[in-house]
Amino acid sequence: MKSLVIEATSYLPRIVLDKNLGVFEFLGRSIPKNPDEFYCPVFDWVDKYVTKPNESTNIVIDIDYMNTASHKCLAIILNKFNALANSDATFIKVSWKYDSTDEDMLEMGEELEDCNDLP
Repeated sequence: MKSLVIEATSYLPRIVLDKNLGVFEFLGRSIPKNPDEFYCPVFDWVDKYVTKPNESTNIVIDIDYMNTASHKCLAIILNKFNALANSDATFIKVSWKYDSTDEDMLEMGEELEDCNDLP
C-alpha cells in the first residue's frame, strides 16, 4: 500500500500514513480553507488500510490548534479506525499530544475519545 505524506504549512498539518513503517501521524496546525477537500485523500487511505491493517496500529495526533471543521474531519478519520478496535486481529492505540496548559485541546481530545471505541 502506497504511503500518504502531506507536508505541513502554516495552516495545514503534516500527515504521514505509512503502513510499511507503521507510522500514522497528524502533526501541526489544522485550519484548512476547505477541510473536506484537504482530508479526502486521508479518508480514502484509511478506508483502504482498515481492510488489510497491520497487526498493530499506533496513531499519533500532535495538533497544536485546529478549527471546528478539522475536528469534525479528525472524528471521521478516527471513526474509520473503530472497526479495528472491535477486532481481535489487530492492536490499536491513539496518542493525543497537547500542551498541558491548553485546556481547549484537552477537551477536543476527550470529545474524540468519547465518540470512538479507540483506546
